[in-house]
Amino acid sequence: MEKSFEIIYKDNKKGFKSPDGKIVIEAKFIDVRNFECEVAAVLDKDGWGFIRYDGDYMIKPVFKNCFDFYDDVALVENQRSKWGLINKTGKMLLEHQFHGCYNFNDGIALMRYRNRWGLVDTSGDVIVEPVFDDASPFSEGLCRVKFHRKYGFIDNTGTFMISPEFDQASSFSEGLANVEINGKCGYINKKGEFVIEPTFEVCLPFSKKGYTVVFLDGNKKYLDKSGKLYESRPIILE
Repeated sequence: MEKSFEIIYKDNKKGFKSPDGKIVIEAKFIDVRNFECEVAAVLDKDGWGFIRYDGDYMIKPVFKNCFDFYDDVALVENQRSKWGLINKTGKMLLEHQFHGCYNFNDGIALMRYRNRWGLVDTSGDVIVEPVFDDASPFSEGLCRVKFHRKYGFIDNTGTFMISPEFDQASSFSEGLANVEINGKCGYINKKGEFVIEPTFEVCLPFSKKGYTVVFLDGNKKYLDKSGKLYESRPIILE
């Protein structure tokens, strides 16, 4: 069961206390992150490692960088700036070979090998070989990728749910993604259908309040999800 520890600061070092204020792990680390999967990432003079609730190392501090544990696995970077995947015993599930990554989301991580991106799962299996020219973290169940100079969207199996046909694209936000085609941008739904036609010079992602900012004929305007334009920011849009 995950314990709720709070980070403490003392003499430029960090540790943890319990919710009732009791010091449970002395402030002796250069940096720490919150506990995930019953372990916390901590940084000391030798690098990043992982500790248990008692403050003892579960995995020694040998890494240049790392992500928090997710589903009992963690992405870690070695001192040669290569990323791999370990489990909570420190066993390598995926050798240090990747040049960059995004952390797990819905059981899938994005991994970069040289200039190409692919997908791996929590077992360390490569779901999709690095074939994409660009990629963004999964958002609302889809991942924006660039393939053969065009942008589209894949699911967590690597299957294109929206074909790569756009010149530019942003990740989905509030059910819509802004995309550019032939020098103009608009908004598509998760079926790849334009719900707001590409007529703008600039489009920003929708906010949770239901509106966004666009530029039309060089002028800044506000846009709601129905496609209605406003000269000033709407107060509330349901």
